[in-house]
Amino acid sequence: MDKSFFEGVRCLLPEGNNVDMQQFADFFNNAHIHHPQIKQYNGYNLFPGFEPNTADYVYNKWEPKSGDVVVCSYPKTGTTWLREIIHQILYSNEPDLLAKMKHFSPVFSCLEIGPVSKFEVVDNLIMRRRVFMTHLSPACLNFDKFQRKGVKLIYIMRNPKDQVISWYHFAHQHHFIQNKVEPWDQLCPEDFGKFIDICIEGNQGYFGKQREGYLEHVRYWYEHKDDPNILFVMYEDLKRDFCKEVRKISDFLEVPLSNAQVDQIMKNTSIQSMKKNMPDKATDLAKSMVRKGNVGNWKDHFTTEQSQYCDDKVKRILGNTDIQFTYEL
Repeated sequence: MDKSFFEGVRCLLPEGNNVDMQQFADFFNNAHIHHPQIKQYNGYNLFPGFEPNTADYVYNKWEPKSGDVVVCSYPKTGTTWLREIIHQILYSNEPDLLAKMKHFSPVFSCLEIGPVSKFEVVDNLIMRRRVFMTHLSPACLNFDKFQRKGVKLIYIMRNPKDQVISWYHFAHQHHFIQNKVEPWDQLCPEDFGKFIDICIEGNQGYFGKQREGYLEHVRYWYEHKDDPNILFVMYEDLKRDFCKEVRKISDFLEVPLSNAQVDQIMKNTSIQSMKKNMPDKATDLAKSMVRKGNVGNWKDHFTTEQSQYCDDKVKRILGNTDIQFTYEL
């Protein structure tokens, strides 16, 4: 990553802020190219670039503000899309600020990514309501603190079969996976079938404990379904009835929207619009965060046996909840 990629965020900082952006370029080049290690925080595995020290800082020292919003998710379940929808809801009456939000990249908005020094940026942002994201389990986030502070949390879920397919394409944009660096050659094989098997069986274990994956992540978060400061959203529901779901989100955020505003949000958050609105300096990895967004693409890749195994695991892990995934529209 080049320093220029990080410079864009200055438009969201007060004039005169002189944070050194080179430190962030150095950090990510080191984490993604030279030392792509699996680290742990509180027994949970973290993907390269996600830092235990930063997660610990958020848990023990960082103070969120009332009005902040955090998108909580497992990777490739609709995080980027939902984050943009929330930007559109919060800043629909501030077009100049909304136009700048494309520079608030996950490098800064994802709470556990990058070095602790990034909070020199985060804590000086000019927005009244900030939108963050996290892939951490609630046990690693200090959920009670966020609740006390009046932070709004929105957890997005996607059917696990499409999640795996989307994760495959995103994972293989990372240099250390493309170059088959150990242990990534085993954890993220190029063969689609093997990759699917590893993910379903929980053998990658990102953002979970050993032999845990996406479904366990959902289960941990869903234990908080009755808490007043968290809303659960289904990716497929957004695809099926966008306007209804956006109104549910805006009501939760206490932001009234007109019909015209909802229609405009739908246009502004289409796949085509989001790709067009990428920062000029966006890396290939950043661009790959917005792909196709289809529902049912898994049918082109899963065998009958893999599909059944996934169904069985959903029943085993989430069978005592009311969660019902949608696998095609």
